[in-house]
Amino acid sequence: MLTRILTSLAGVIVFFAALYAPEGIFAAAIFAVTAIMLGEMYKVLKCSMAVNIAGAVAAALIAGGTLTVMLMPAVIGVVMLYLIVTVVLHGKNNAKDIMAHGFVTVFITLFMCFIIRTMYAFGEFAVLLIFIIAWMTDTGAYFTGYFFGKHKLAEHISPKKTVEGAVGGVLVCVAACVLYRFIIDSIYSDNYEPVVYLAYAGIGFIGSLLAQTGDFIASCIKRDYNIKDYGNILPGHGGLMDRFDSVVFIAPYVYAMVVLMSKIN
Repeated sequence: MLTRILTSLAGVIVFFAALYAPEGIFAAAIFAVTAIMLGEMYKVLKCSMAVNIAGAVAAALIAGGTLTVMLMPAVIGVVMLYLIVTVVLHGKNNAKDIMAHGFVTVFITLFMCFIIRTMYAFGEFAVLLIFIIAWMTDTGAYFTGYFFGKHKLAEHISPKKTVEGAVGGVLVCVAACVLYRFIIDSIYSDNYEPVVYLAYAGIGFIGSLLAQTGDFIASCIKRDYNIKDYGNILPGHGGLMDRFDSVVFIAPYVYAMVVLMSKIN
């Protein structure tokens, strides 16, 4: 437990240092995290080096397309790349594994790049909302489940998760999102509009459900490949994929919600 807490504190410090660094440094940090996450997933999938190289090319295309107006050509290029790789490496790599490799590459790279898009479009306060949803859901679910958990939620996927923990994660996340908006208003605007707080509660509610879904998806993969963690880069936590499984799933959702709110206002 102590190791887990100390690693979390170190991670928070590094996160805020990157968040308030120049945008280029922040983007580089997200790219680095994404690259490590892909490496962890590639290790699990156990495809050949040739497929992993194709994955690196595909990730670069998706990242470039997501941060510009060329996403559709990038996606088409990546699909064609993996189809060609499937044919060329037939007999050396299973087609099913290559397709899974391609999906993982696109999913992780595309969704993680929305963190950078959020920063460029709306700044650090919107980016922080992504991580508040992920962190508060995880924290609320962990402690609620630890003290009150009695009913298993999906034991065949994640034996320790409970219904009480899931509900606690949602409630803590909703409260944290509303409190976050209150703090922003208190510091910058003194404009406490009830409809805005209701919107933040809704964002927190759906975001928490998505965050927990992302966690379950990552757990499903681990169960199918019979691994405990995706890596060991974070003492007490595992790999970066173990820590960002919720973040990667909710990043595009938060971006879409912030875009929607900006248009309404």
